Amino acid sequence: MFDKLKELKDLSDKLEPSESERRYWSQKVFEYSSSFIDNIAGLPVYSKKETDLKALEKIDFSEEARPLAELMQIIATDVDGTGINPAAPGHLGYVPGGGVFPTALGDFLAAVTNRYAGIFYANPGAVLMEEKCIQWMAQLIGYPSTCAGNLSSGGSIATLTALTAARDHHQITPENVRTRAIYLTRQAHHCILKALRIAALDYAQIRFVPMQSAYQMDIEALKRA
Repeated sequence: MFDKLKELKDLSDKLEPSESERRYWSQKVFEYSSSFIDNIAGLPVYSKKETDLKALEKIDFSEEARPLAELMQIIATDVDGTGINPAAPGHLGYVPGGGVFPTALGDFLAAVTNRYAGIFYANPGAVLMEEKCIQWMAQLIGYPSTCAGNLSSGGSIATLTALTAARDHHQITPENVRTRAIYLTRQAHHCILKALRIAALDYAQIRFVPMQSAYQMDIEALKRA
C-alpha cells in the first residue's frame, strides 16, 4: 500500500510547479492578458475563420504536460480568436463581461487560495466580503438596509434563485402549481424558461404577453391576459 501511495504522490507532484515555473507561467499569462487588453479596441466583435478549432480538435487529454507556449497559442487562435468577443467595445448584445483587469486579479487570488465562502464558520472574512458587496449594490438600487441577497456565478443561476424564492414565498406546491400563471414576453431570456423547468414551475400556466414598440410588456394586454 505504501508503494501505491508513493506512486500516487509522485503523480500528484506534477500538479505542483516549482517557484521558477510559477514565475515563468505567470509572466507569460500576464503578457498575453496585457496584449489582449491593449489591443481590445481593434479586435472584432465576432470572428469566424476557416481554421476555427483546428488546433483544439487535435488535442487529446493525457497525463503528459504540454508546453505553455503551445497552449497559449491555441487559446489565442481557437478560443479568444473565434466567436463573440464580449469585451470588445462594439459588442452591444448585453452588458459586457470582460476586460476588467482588477476583477481578473481578484478571481486569480480567489482561485489560488481556494477559500470556501459557503458558511461563516469556514471563512468569516470571505462571507463578510460578500455581504459588504451585497449591501453596496443594494444601496445603489435604493433597497432598504434590511434587504438580503447573495452573489451568483451569473444571470442563469440568479434567475433560478429568484424564481425559487418567489415560488416558496407564494407557497406554490405540486398540488396547486397548475392553477398559477406566469407572465412573460417573447423577448424573455431563455434562462427564464430553463429556470422555470428546474424549479418545477413549468407546470404553471405560461402566458406570453404582447409588447409595445419599445419591446416593453404591454400593461393593458397584461391586464387582459
